[in-house]
Amino acid sequence: MTAAPIPPRFARLVLITPDGVVVGALPPFPVETPWWQEVEPVVTAARAHHGIEVTVLRLLETELQVPQGGTVTYLAEVAHQVTAEAWHGTLDEQPLRMAWARPGGPAADVAWAVSQLAQRGMRLNGPAEQVRSWNLSSLWRLPVEDQTAWLKCVPPFFAH
Repeated sequence: MTAAPIPPRFARLVLITPDGVVVGALPPFPVETPWWQEVEPVVTAARAHHGIEVTVLRLLETELQVPQGGTVTYLAEVAHQVTAEAWHGTLDEQPLRMAWARPGGPAADVAWAVSQLAQRGMRLNGPAEQVRSWNLSSLWRLPVEDQTAWLKCVPPFFAH
């Protein structure tokens, strides 16, 4: 018995500014990998298809019930207003939502990591790259000199 093929993933982005103003939505575009929590391909595809830089905050809805493929709607942060379609959905605020899933949260996380690296005499030699984001963690690659530093943010219940 063979497994059913995994359908391709398409990302639809609902855009929001760092101060929480909803900009609108982008029509779905193809993404290289089917796995919903892998957001690096979403960021890359947004750049390629729409010429914009985004930070994915969280998943809003999915077309399929399984965690791969189909059209996936994400909330994504943009630094400034861009051209987008009107979006008439509602964003709810959850008191237990992690900082990386809120506007401004990822930037604050990366700024903290950059400050920690600077205290150790290390500087970024390129922009931080978002790799993954889901309810259990946020993962960033930080290019530092001739090496890579990693930032992984996790919920408090993972505290040691």
